[in-house]
Amino acid sequence: MRKRSLAALAALLLLAPLAGGAAPSGAAPTRGTPSMSGLAPAPPSDLGAWWLHSALDADGSGVHDALERLSLGEFPTVIVVDYAVAPGDGDRGNLERLGLEVGLVLPSLLAITATARSPAQVRAAEALPETVMIESGGRPFLALDAANPALKARESDEYSPDTAWNLGYSGAGVVIAVMDTGADNEHPGLQGKWLGGVDVSKPQTRLTPRDGTFDADDTQGHGTSVSCMALGTGAPDGTYPGLAPAAGLVDLRIGTIFGAAPGEGPLNVYDGTLQGIDWAIQFKDHAWPGGSPGIDILSLSWGNNVGGSSDGSDVYSRGIDKLVQAGIIAVIAAGNAGPSNDGFDGLGASSFAITVAATDDINTIDREDDIIASYSSRGPRADNDDGYAFDELKPEIAAPGTDITSCQYDPVGDGSGNGYQGRGSGTSYATPMVAGVVALMLEANVDLAGNWRLVKEILTHTAERRGNATSPEVDPFWNKDFGYGIVDAFKAVSLARDLQGVTDTIDPELQALITNTSARSAVRESFGVQGLSFAKRGTVEYVEIQVDGGPWTRIAAPMDGNQTPFAYAVDVRGFADGNHTVRVRASAQGILSLTDEVTFNVAGALPRPGPLLTSGVAFLIGAAAISAGVVYYVRRVKLRPVAPQEPPRESF
Repeated sequence: MRKRSLAALAALLLLAPLAGGAAPSGAAPTRGTPSMSGLAPAPPSDLGAWWLHSALDADGSGVHDALERLSLGEFPTVIVVDYAVAPGDGDRGNLERLGLEVGLVLPSLLAITATARSPAQVRAAEALPETVMIESGGRPFLALDAANPALKARESDEYSPDTAWNLGYSGAGVVIAVMDTGADNEHPGLQGKWLGGVDVSKPQTRLTPRDGTFDADDTQGHGTSVSCMALGTGAPDGTYPGLAPAAGLVDLRIGTIFGAAPGEGPLNVYDGTLQGIDWAIQFKDHAWPGGSPGIDILSLSWGNNVGGSSDGSDVYSRGIDKLVQAGIIAVIAAGNAGPSNDGFDGLGASSFAITVAATDDINTIDREDDIIASYSSRGPRADNDDGYAFDELKPEIAAPGTDITSCQYDPVGDGSGNGYQGRGSGTSYATPMVAGVVALMLEANVDLAGNWRLVKEILTHTAERRGNATSPEVDPFWNKDFGYGIVDAFKAVSLARDLQGVTDTIDPELQALITNTSARSAVRESFGVQGLSFAKRGTVEYVEIQVDGGPWTRIAAPMDGNQTPFAYAVDVRGFADGNHTVRVRASAQGILSLTDEVTFNVAGALPRPGPLLTSGVAFLIGAAAISAGVVYYVRRVKLRPVAPQEPPRESF
């Protein structure tokens, strides 16, 4: 353990400049990253000495527990040797001298893959002074018409005109890398979308270059389908378009007809998943011929079995963390383990990823009958013991994934003559839906590029809440099945657009949430609002309220980091008949939370005695003064009144 402690100290010293992701003193904040000046540090931008508290090494031996459980008859097996700093030729030589067959040296992931032929070789690799952990090699698997309009992207009879496309956004200028089994980009729905690609599902040859110019066709069908769900045009007749039909495609192939790269598994150290992550990081800012540069979003409908419930410290999840740090927003499937799962596999367990659950829309556009899909993996994620409870709240979001129709693929030809067919169900298919919504958000607000925290906050803030709060003491809205709810593309894109030019003023760690409103059935005298405010990190200084676009007024202060309730009443005497809006937000040293809002209807308001005051006049009231009975709409979700002492337990 002394070796591991020294390695931890060295790693933390080396990574210290990255902690918090803040710009150097006096420097302008990174584009798309909210300023955190004067606040407590944001969640760590690196895992630090993750190996000292990995849930996959419960006994602290420096070797994954699943690897230690292997019998001699299960060797040889693939291992991942982890380092505190980027490994080099000397580290490779050390492993080879122990008799291990070295596979991939992955400096950006601080790891080397190798084949161990006995438990003794595993122990010898762990004993090397430079190594910090020996992981079990992962085993990848796929996380396998009404969906688009149900997400309020495309116009429909149920949701019109309040859709993302009617706002004028279709993903133009945004690049999505689909990391899957390849894509038949000659399919009518994908023609003209391809910007570049690579095939890392097998060793590189002269005919399969890795410079971004290789067109990797699909031999399994999954990759073509998810590509169309994210960004297909729906051609030729437009019946089955993706969520962001104007976005560009980077085809990042890691799988084959067998689903997984043929070298991945217990007897080979060739790992297409890790190479795909590494490649995407390297090509983050690549200039694609004839299209928008770089990679903005990674859509990944895969999981990777790492021998237990991951806390985000496995090499695959850490790779996703690094990819997000490089500026790519990662949208990843939660998995299809159903309600009995004990957490998440590698990739979806990443602290920085947007992890997506699947709903069953019952083949209707109307969202009222949507339920969680029986196969969708439930949360929370295993605790990584970093003292920050919110990165365990996975999945974050849900989207349709059941009985999805999408592009057919051609196992022999190029797919140019193919149409559309039912592709089945899975969180695989919910994932590209969310990736497409993120593309619409980035088009609506270029300042969100790379700003994964704010993108995630907008998605969860505007989601349609479902289910009771699973851990209300941590978060009053997160549910283990749905996350924060079902994606609402219209509200997410609207809010993204409204934040143009002010993203630097928003801190996703600050929260001010309306939980209940009440008034007489015909609002004539006062309208009451109840809510909760808290800071995931740091402290809320005060909560502000605004009525009908008037001045912001402080209503509560000071507050600590715990959930603090507030109650407020607006004197509506003298208000004109019709709809009026109340907004609330939290603030700390000039940095703000996202606003929450509720619209209420005034009918026959009582006259105001004496001189007419401004419509923004309001006063604090106790929770007991609020009565039930008004129908109202919150910006992110339609709510019903609940008991004053509790957060809402359902949304509709």
